[in-house]
Formats: sequence, structure tokens, C-alpha cells
Amino acid sequence: MRRAVVYEEMKALRTCTILLAATLGCNKINPPPVPVVPKYPADNPSILVDPPYPGKSQAGAKPDFPGAFSVGNSKSDLNRPAGIYQSWADYTLQRGDKAEIDPRWVAARLRRWIESAPGVTILAAPDDAVVDGQIRGTIEYQTAGTSGKAVYFIEATSPAAKVRYRADVSERRR
Repeated sequence: MRRAVVYEEMKALRTCTILLAATLGCNKINPPPVPVVPKYPADNPSILVDPPYPGKSQAGAKPDFPGAFSVGNSKSDLNRPAGIYQSWADYTLQRGDKAEIDPRWVAARLRRWIESAPGVTILAAPDDAVVDGQIRGTIEYQTAGTSGKAVYFIEATSPAAKVRYRADVSERRR
């Protein structure tokens, strides 16, 4: 008799446990996935600071100096999470025939490169200035997601066989 009572109590306890487990959610359906928000917003830095990947068209990624070749280096720093993009170039131009290069021509080519970059809208582009024996120019612009400033320095004011220039471009997410 004692065995029958214990068996009935165990049977009742098992039934309660199953009902309790079912009501507490052992058979829950998984909730829909939560969309993942990107770590930083989408933006569109210009070709001036973010050149295309190799294999893509490089048109407009660098200034063009017909008849002259440039020797030097350039670098870019793209801090996407902070929304800060920078690029700088330091080059010396010379012609293959050793003819002189007019620094005003270099300034005009740099200005044309910046103003004709795809996706760039010019906000302010004052005339170039001659300061401390350098030609200096500044251009402020916008893209779809950034605002930027391009500054260039040309280290000669009269024609020379070699003309050195530096171009600094910086953009910030708006």
C-alpha cells in the first residue's frame, strides 16, 4: 500500500513538473532577430581623400600634369568611426626635357583637380595668394556626406626646372 501511495504522489509530481515547465517557457518560440545598427554612419568621402581601389577607374584620384612627371609621396588617413578623412601629397615636378615649369601652371592644375573631382561641390575658392615666396591656395567644398578643405603650397613663384608642391586635403562628416 505504501508503494502505491508513493507511486501516485510521484505521478502527480511528474505531471505538475511537466505543466510547470510548459508554462514557464521550455517550448518558447525564438523572437525575431534584432537588426544590427552599424558602428558608424554611412558617409561619402570624396575621391580627393579616398581614392578608388586598384582595378577601378583612377580618373580624378590624382592631379594631372601633362608633360611633367612627379617624384614624391602621398598618404591618406581614413578614420571612419570618427568621420575624419585626411590626405596629403608632397611632390616635386619636373619635365623630361628639363624645361622650366611655371608655378602658376601647377597652381592652376591643382585647383582644376580639386574643383573637377566627382561629387564635390565648391563652397569657397578665393584666388591664390603669394606669401613668403610660396603660392598658396585654399578651397572649401562639400560632398554628399562630408565637408572639406583643400590647401596647397607651391614653393616657387617663378619658373624653375623643378617645382615642389604640397597638397593637404581634409574632410569631416557633417
